[in-house]
Parts: sequence; C-alpha cells; structure tokens
Amino acid sequence: MKARLALAALAAGLTVFACGDDDATAPANTALVFTADLSGDSVVPPVDVEAAGTGSFTMTTGTATVFDPSSTERKIVTYSISVGDLSGRATSAAIRGPADVSTTAAILVPLTVSSTDTTGLIVNGTFTTTSDPTVSMDSLLTLLRAGNVYVSIQTEANPLGEIRGQIRPQ
Repeated sequence: MKARLALAALAAGLTVFACGDDDATAPANTALVFTADLSGDSVVPPVDVEAAGTGSFTMTTGTATVFDPSSTERKIVTYSISVGDLSGRATSAAIRGPADVSTTAAILVPLTVSSTDTTGLIVNGTFTTTSDPTVSMDSLLTLLRAGNVYVSIQTEANPLGEIRGQIRPQ
C-alpha cells in the first residue's frame, strides 16, 4: 500500500512538473499575414490586360508587431501592393467582400493609392476600421481567414477593375 501511495505521489509530482510553465515550447504570437496575386483574369468578368500585381496585408494588435487574439486593443492592418504594366495610373484600390473568386462585392476598405506610376509599389498604408459600419474588424478578420475578400485596382481604362486578387492567409 505504501508503495502504491509513493508511486501515485511520484506520478502526480511528475504531472505537475510536466504541466508547468512551458513558454519555450508554446507558439509565440505572430503577425497575421495575408497575400494576394492580382491579374486581369481574376476580374469578374475577366479583363484582357498585361498588368499583374502582388499584395501583402499584415494584421497586428495595438502598437505591437504581433497579433494577440486575446488583446482588446484595436486591430491594425498594414498593406502594400506592387504592380506591373497597368494600362494607366490607378484611380482607386479597395478591399471588397464578402465574395468568392466568381462574384463581386461592395467596398469594405478603400485603400490609399500612393503613386501615379504604372509599375512598382503604388498602394500602401494602414487602416483600423472598415468603411462599412456593419463589418467590424473582427468580421473582416473572419473573411480574410476564409479567403472571402479580394483586392481590386481600377484605372481609367478599366473603371470596374483592371486587376483583382483574392486575399488569402499566407
């Protein structure tokens, strides 16, 4: 009986030790990164253009460089889009949704066109809210994780969209 009691105590002690602070093995919070590959073929309906682009969208919380799902601080999205061979300067850019690859949707977040160039980094900035009062940043995060939003860039030649890309988790 004493042997069983000693064995049970040893097992309990090892269990407590094994369940102790394991920060070294726990995954650290990281920024949430989403990307998009933009092309005329992805526009609905498709547009026959040479233009293409790539976009990066990074979500963090508060002033941190990581995303903390338990944080009550605001969510911040930093974005950049580089393009090549647009037919003319970008007149607008936006995140739209909810939408899969075959549908179009309303603007959720207008993006800042920061350059009149037709090649290179032309769209970049940050945002902390959507332009649609019915879509919170938490809802936007859900849409981003599901791949149910897209980014589009409009030009004078293609006011409904010259290039488009579905935004997906990296």
